[in-house]
Amino acid sequence: MDRLKGIDILRAFAVFLVMGRHMSPCPADANSTIHALTQLWFRGGWIGVDLFFVLSGFLVSGLLFREHEKFGSIHAKHFLLRRGFKIYPAFWLLIACSYVFFMLQKHPVELNQILFELLFVQNYKRGVWGHTWSLAVEEHFYFLLTALMFILTARRASANRFKIIPLLFLIVGLVCLALRLAVASGNPFNYYTYLYPSHLRLDSLSFGVFISYLYHQYPTRFFAWAMRHRLSLLIGGILLLTPAFVLTLEGTKFLHTFGLTVLYIGSGLLLIGVLAINLPTNSITNFGAYIGSHSYSIYLWHVPVVVWVVPLVAKILGSHWNWPLYCASYFLGSLGIGILMALLIEFPVLRVRDRLLPSRARALETHEISTDRMVPRFVSGSFIRTHRINLSGALARTIVTARRLTRRIAAKRKIFIDCGSNTCRVLEARILKGTEREFFAFEPQPELSTCAEEMRRKYPSVPIHFFGKAVWVYDGSINLYLATNWGPNHKGGSTLLAGHVKNESQVDYSHPIRVECIDFSEWIRRHFSKRDHIVVKMDVEGAEYPILEKMVADASIDYVSELLVEFHWQMNESITKARHDSLRKALEGRVSVQEWQ
Repeated sequence: MDRLKGIDILRAFAVFLVMGRHMSPCPADANSTIHALTQLWFRGGWIGVDLFFVLSGFLVSGLLFREHEKFGSIHAKHFLLRRGFKIYPAFWLLIACSYVFFMLQKHPVELNQILFELLFVQNYKRGVWGHTWSLAVEEHFYFLLTALMFILTARRASANRFKIIPLLFLIVGLVCLALRLAVASGNPFNYYTYLYPSHLRLDSLSFGVFISYLYHQYPTRFFAWAMRHRLSLLIGGILLLTPAFVLTLEGTKFLHTFGLTVLYIGSGLLLIGVLAINLPTNSITNFGAYIGSHSYSIYLWHVPVVVWVVPLVAKILGSHWNWPLYCASYFLGSLGIGILMALLIEFPVLRVRDRLLPSRARALETHEISTDRMVPRFVSGSFIRTHRINLSGALARTIVTARRLTRRIAAKRKIFIDCGSNTCRVLEARILKGTEREFFAFEPQPELSTCAEEMRRKYPSVPIHFFGKAVWVYDGSINLYLATNWGPNHKGGSTLLAGHVKNESQVDYSHPIRVECIDFSEWIRRHFSKRDHIVVKMDVEGAEYPILEKMVADASIDYVSELLVEFHWQMNESITKARHDSLRKALEGRVSVQEWQ
């Protein structure tokens, strides 16, 4: 399963937790077992917000890390305007509808409540709704994070401008914890005192930034560690979240002091575990990812559904009203209205935003791109029949027919990808072999770009796409250490890996050149489908280890049909035989591997 889809499943998990917090539990006399489960859900559902905070810190800071990797700078105004397009229009619509509805109900909201919402201070002063306080915390975080990243990139000239981030996270975490302890020592419990203020909650968002820092700055070590400990991370994350379901928030000082620290650490462990785990792709996971991708609008509207929609349904049904109908109207109404608002407001506004303010960094929120995305991937004939989605028969048949048509239209592509094309001799051999129809070549050495141009001139009718970039584990730029001992037929040896290289070429480590690099696994997922027949040739002087390890971790290796690879573990002291054997074992059964020299 796509690891980014996994993040959306975490979003879905978070929004369902929050919805449970705002749901009335099943009465004990109706069903004692369901009563106990819904009470448990109600007691601990508030931690969904903490999970949202960690995810937001990870994803939003990731955009800034990737923008800096690509451009060497951060455009703060551009970034904040794009965040505004994401957050404000859908939120403004909620506030406008709230004003009209409460006025028609002869319970008009006060002007200062609306102002508190619009100014995003509703976590300090009571606004129109009780659940929008978390938006204020995130809004304050966006501005503080952008200012911090801008300062770090504008004033620091070191190779790793962000190395202070772990220390800053530690400071923020300790300060927030100290403030929570100070508040708890002399004040009776109140949400606006203990739980909502930004200065008490920024540590959870900062933890997401810390994880994102490790993910982007040390991707190889991050994925290697996460892969080794993924099961422990998932179990540990779940265990650290359990206190919220055992203890009551209002009556336990531990939960709103040290407990908040424990909860965001647990949320972070879940996030890392999901980044490393390979879950199956099926109707359930696709449905969860679909809900997660609409979670912002669902979160906005689920409380208004409780206040507006559920009483209306109860009034219509009259004496037939019961808790199962209440539960169904709440969840179906929240999901239905939330998804509808996302489709009508949130997503169209984002399309306008992307035209007016194109992204300076590829977001982590995208899913696998294929023709199936014309229709939600979780919707299939069997899924509709099994789960009885509330769709009209005509609409259901239209969706299933559309999926069948897109599958028929999407012909299987035959693709050859040459990573480290060098003098293009292998590329030319594959062209002459005639088994592939599309050709992609990556070669970062500037001197070798003429080889690709020669191939284009020689085979004008063949679609050859050349990229003067290095394949790597993130988008941006990276040092390329050039080989200095080229022979007439030998142009190899340049490497992305620092360290002593034991091969026939001498490598100049003193004067690297900066070259563009591309996140190869993400590029694969964005441009191809698992139905395609993809042959990847990889000769990248040791970089194959972090690249393939990441592809195994995020399951993009499953897009590849054949892998032609030259392993270089004996040529670089940073690559051990154990690491080589571990990678070879991980590739077994996933892809057809042919070693070559």
